[in-house]
Amino acid sequence: MNSPRFSNLVTLHLEDSSSSTPLKKLLPVLASSRRLEKLHVHGGSASDEEVGATTPVTLPLLKELVLYVVPRRYAVSMLASIYTPRCSHAQIYDNGSSMTDEEAIEALDAVVWRPGNSQATVILGGPDITPRPSALVIGIQNSGVSIRSSQMEGHYCSLGFARVDVPRMLQKLVTFLSEWHSCPPLELHLGDGQICRANGLDLSFWGERVSSLSADGEDACRSLIQLLSRRELVPGSSEMDWAFPKLSRIEIAYGRFDEEDATLDAEALLSLVQRRWFGEDGLPPAPQPSYFEVSCSLTDFPRFADLASEFTRIIPSFQLNDMEYGCDLSFL
Repeated sequence: MNSPRFSNLVTLHLEDSSSSTPLKKLLPVLASSRRLEKLHVHGGSASDEEVGATTPVTLPLLKELVLYVVPRRYAVSMLASIYTPRCSHAQIYDNGSSMTDEEAIEALDAVVWRPGNSQATVILGGPDITPRPSALVIGIQNSGVSIRSSQMEGHYCSLGFARVDVPRMLQKLVTFLSEWHSCPPLELHLGDGQICRANGLDLSFWGERVSSLSADGEDACRSLIQLLSRRELVPGSSEMDWAFPKLSRIEIAYGRFDEEDATLDAEALLSLVQRRWFGEDGLPPAPQPSYFEVSCSLTDFPRFADLASEFTRIIPSFQLNDMEYGCDLSFL
């Protein structure tokens, strides 16, 4: 398929079809398509195969890369097999298929997220990439990891990777981002709480970089409260400080079918607020967040309504939204 007829190709769309295009056959086409600016591969047009890491195919003019609901190995193999120095728009979502091939995925992830990998740096808008995103949004769920750049003109990425071992994937991402001499603020979203309990996050990395924390669902919300309750040694000293010292935005959203445990929910949050932002346990209060919102059904979580005035007394930016009626009850 390596032919001069592809030399003037500017846009390539491979849509859902009855026959898939193996990546090992597509790569020679891409190698001949030096003028390619847009590459879209959707669903069934991508075959579930593994391509061993080779010298990446350079696409010097590619601006837009979309891999939508493609097999896991296809998505990560593509990222390991191309280099797109001008890519400013990337949307990559795998379909979570073949969750038994984790050994192959692990090997390919090691290529994509190795420190200094130019392709991943371009996709995420890393150092020396212009323009850069103002923040990176990292989503953590039991079934995978998502990465999204903040919306801004000139650069956008939205990535979703299904993984069996989410903590290992996170550690690779931490190792990769730690090598950047300048990292944008990180916004951390917890979609499932189980993996974030106890010491599930490396606060030596996340703590100094996270500007926003959000959670959906009772497990994730309770994990977020636990994370905010943690204290860490200040680097280079023997003093303790609150985890996430640069945190400015907090969003806690319980689901419509969640059930209240007042001890783990409203009362745990009040204890945190009194200690972290009012100094009740002797540590200096943490800086006030500029935005703090709790969303829930007050029919199912009445204790939050009981304590709303105390939250607002300590944190003026606190808002309590009743999901059942869409009301802001921060004035209570």
